[in-house]
Amino acid sequence: MNTLSFQRLLFDSALYGAILGGMILASLYWNPRLWIKDLPPEIRKNVAPLTKQENGQRTVFSLAFMLVMLGLPVWLLAQLKAQNSAVLSFGEAYLYAFSLLMAFNLIDALVIDFLFLTVLHPQRVLVQGAEGMQHILRDPMFHIAGFLKGVVFCAVVALIFAGLTALL
Repeated sequence: MNTLSFQRLLFDSALYGAILGGMILASLYWNPRLWIKDLPPEIRKNVAPLTKQENGQRTVFSLAFMLVMLGLPVWLLAQLKAQNSAVLSFGEAYLYAFSLLMAFNLIDALVIDFLFLTVLHPQRVLVQGAEGMQHILRDPMFHIAGFLKGVVFCAVVALIFAGLTALL
């Protein structure tokens, strides 16, 4: 691999994961109810549905998040390809894209889900109606299942990004 350095891969992956992780933590601080649809089903049953205003906020945040989550890797891949005189193999593009996406998946699983929500479990992010149900949110199998779904997502989306990079 002559066009992609490990140092570049590590730096860009850490930056990408930190940006998305920061967006999630900021949204949890601002209004944890925006994440109701991502809670375990047992908790969702006991929580009031999102209000019209919260649905609007969730839509705006989700669009901004998806734009960054999908747009930043495309932009970074284009920059990497341009810096290497438009030479970037499919394998290098895939490894780079997969590493970016997995960095966020790991930060989401280890920092946000495990450390923040499971170990620290600040009261500020506890959604009204879920009192006394924190043990469900702390279930490691719920978070492991989410991480494994993320691995599949990362693998598939990295294929798409690598294919686009090879074509363009």
